[in-house]
Amino acid sequence: MNMQEVTKAQIDEARTWIRDCSWLDEAADLEDLTDEEVRRGIERHYDGGWIQFIANC
Repeated sequence: MNMQEVTKAQIDEARTWIRDCSWLDEAADLEDLTDEEVRRGIERHYDGGWIQFIANC
């Protein structure tokens, strides 16, 4: 997936989901993630990956 196709709103929603699920060790780590790392985290941890995450938002 091209990051140009990903909107700021989608990344913000993904960061919120990550924070709520807390699969990161510390919330502070979330702020250090790049947008691409956020997208890859959703791809890895969200059932159905990034495409399903966007469809469900």
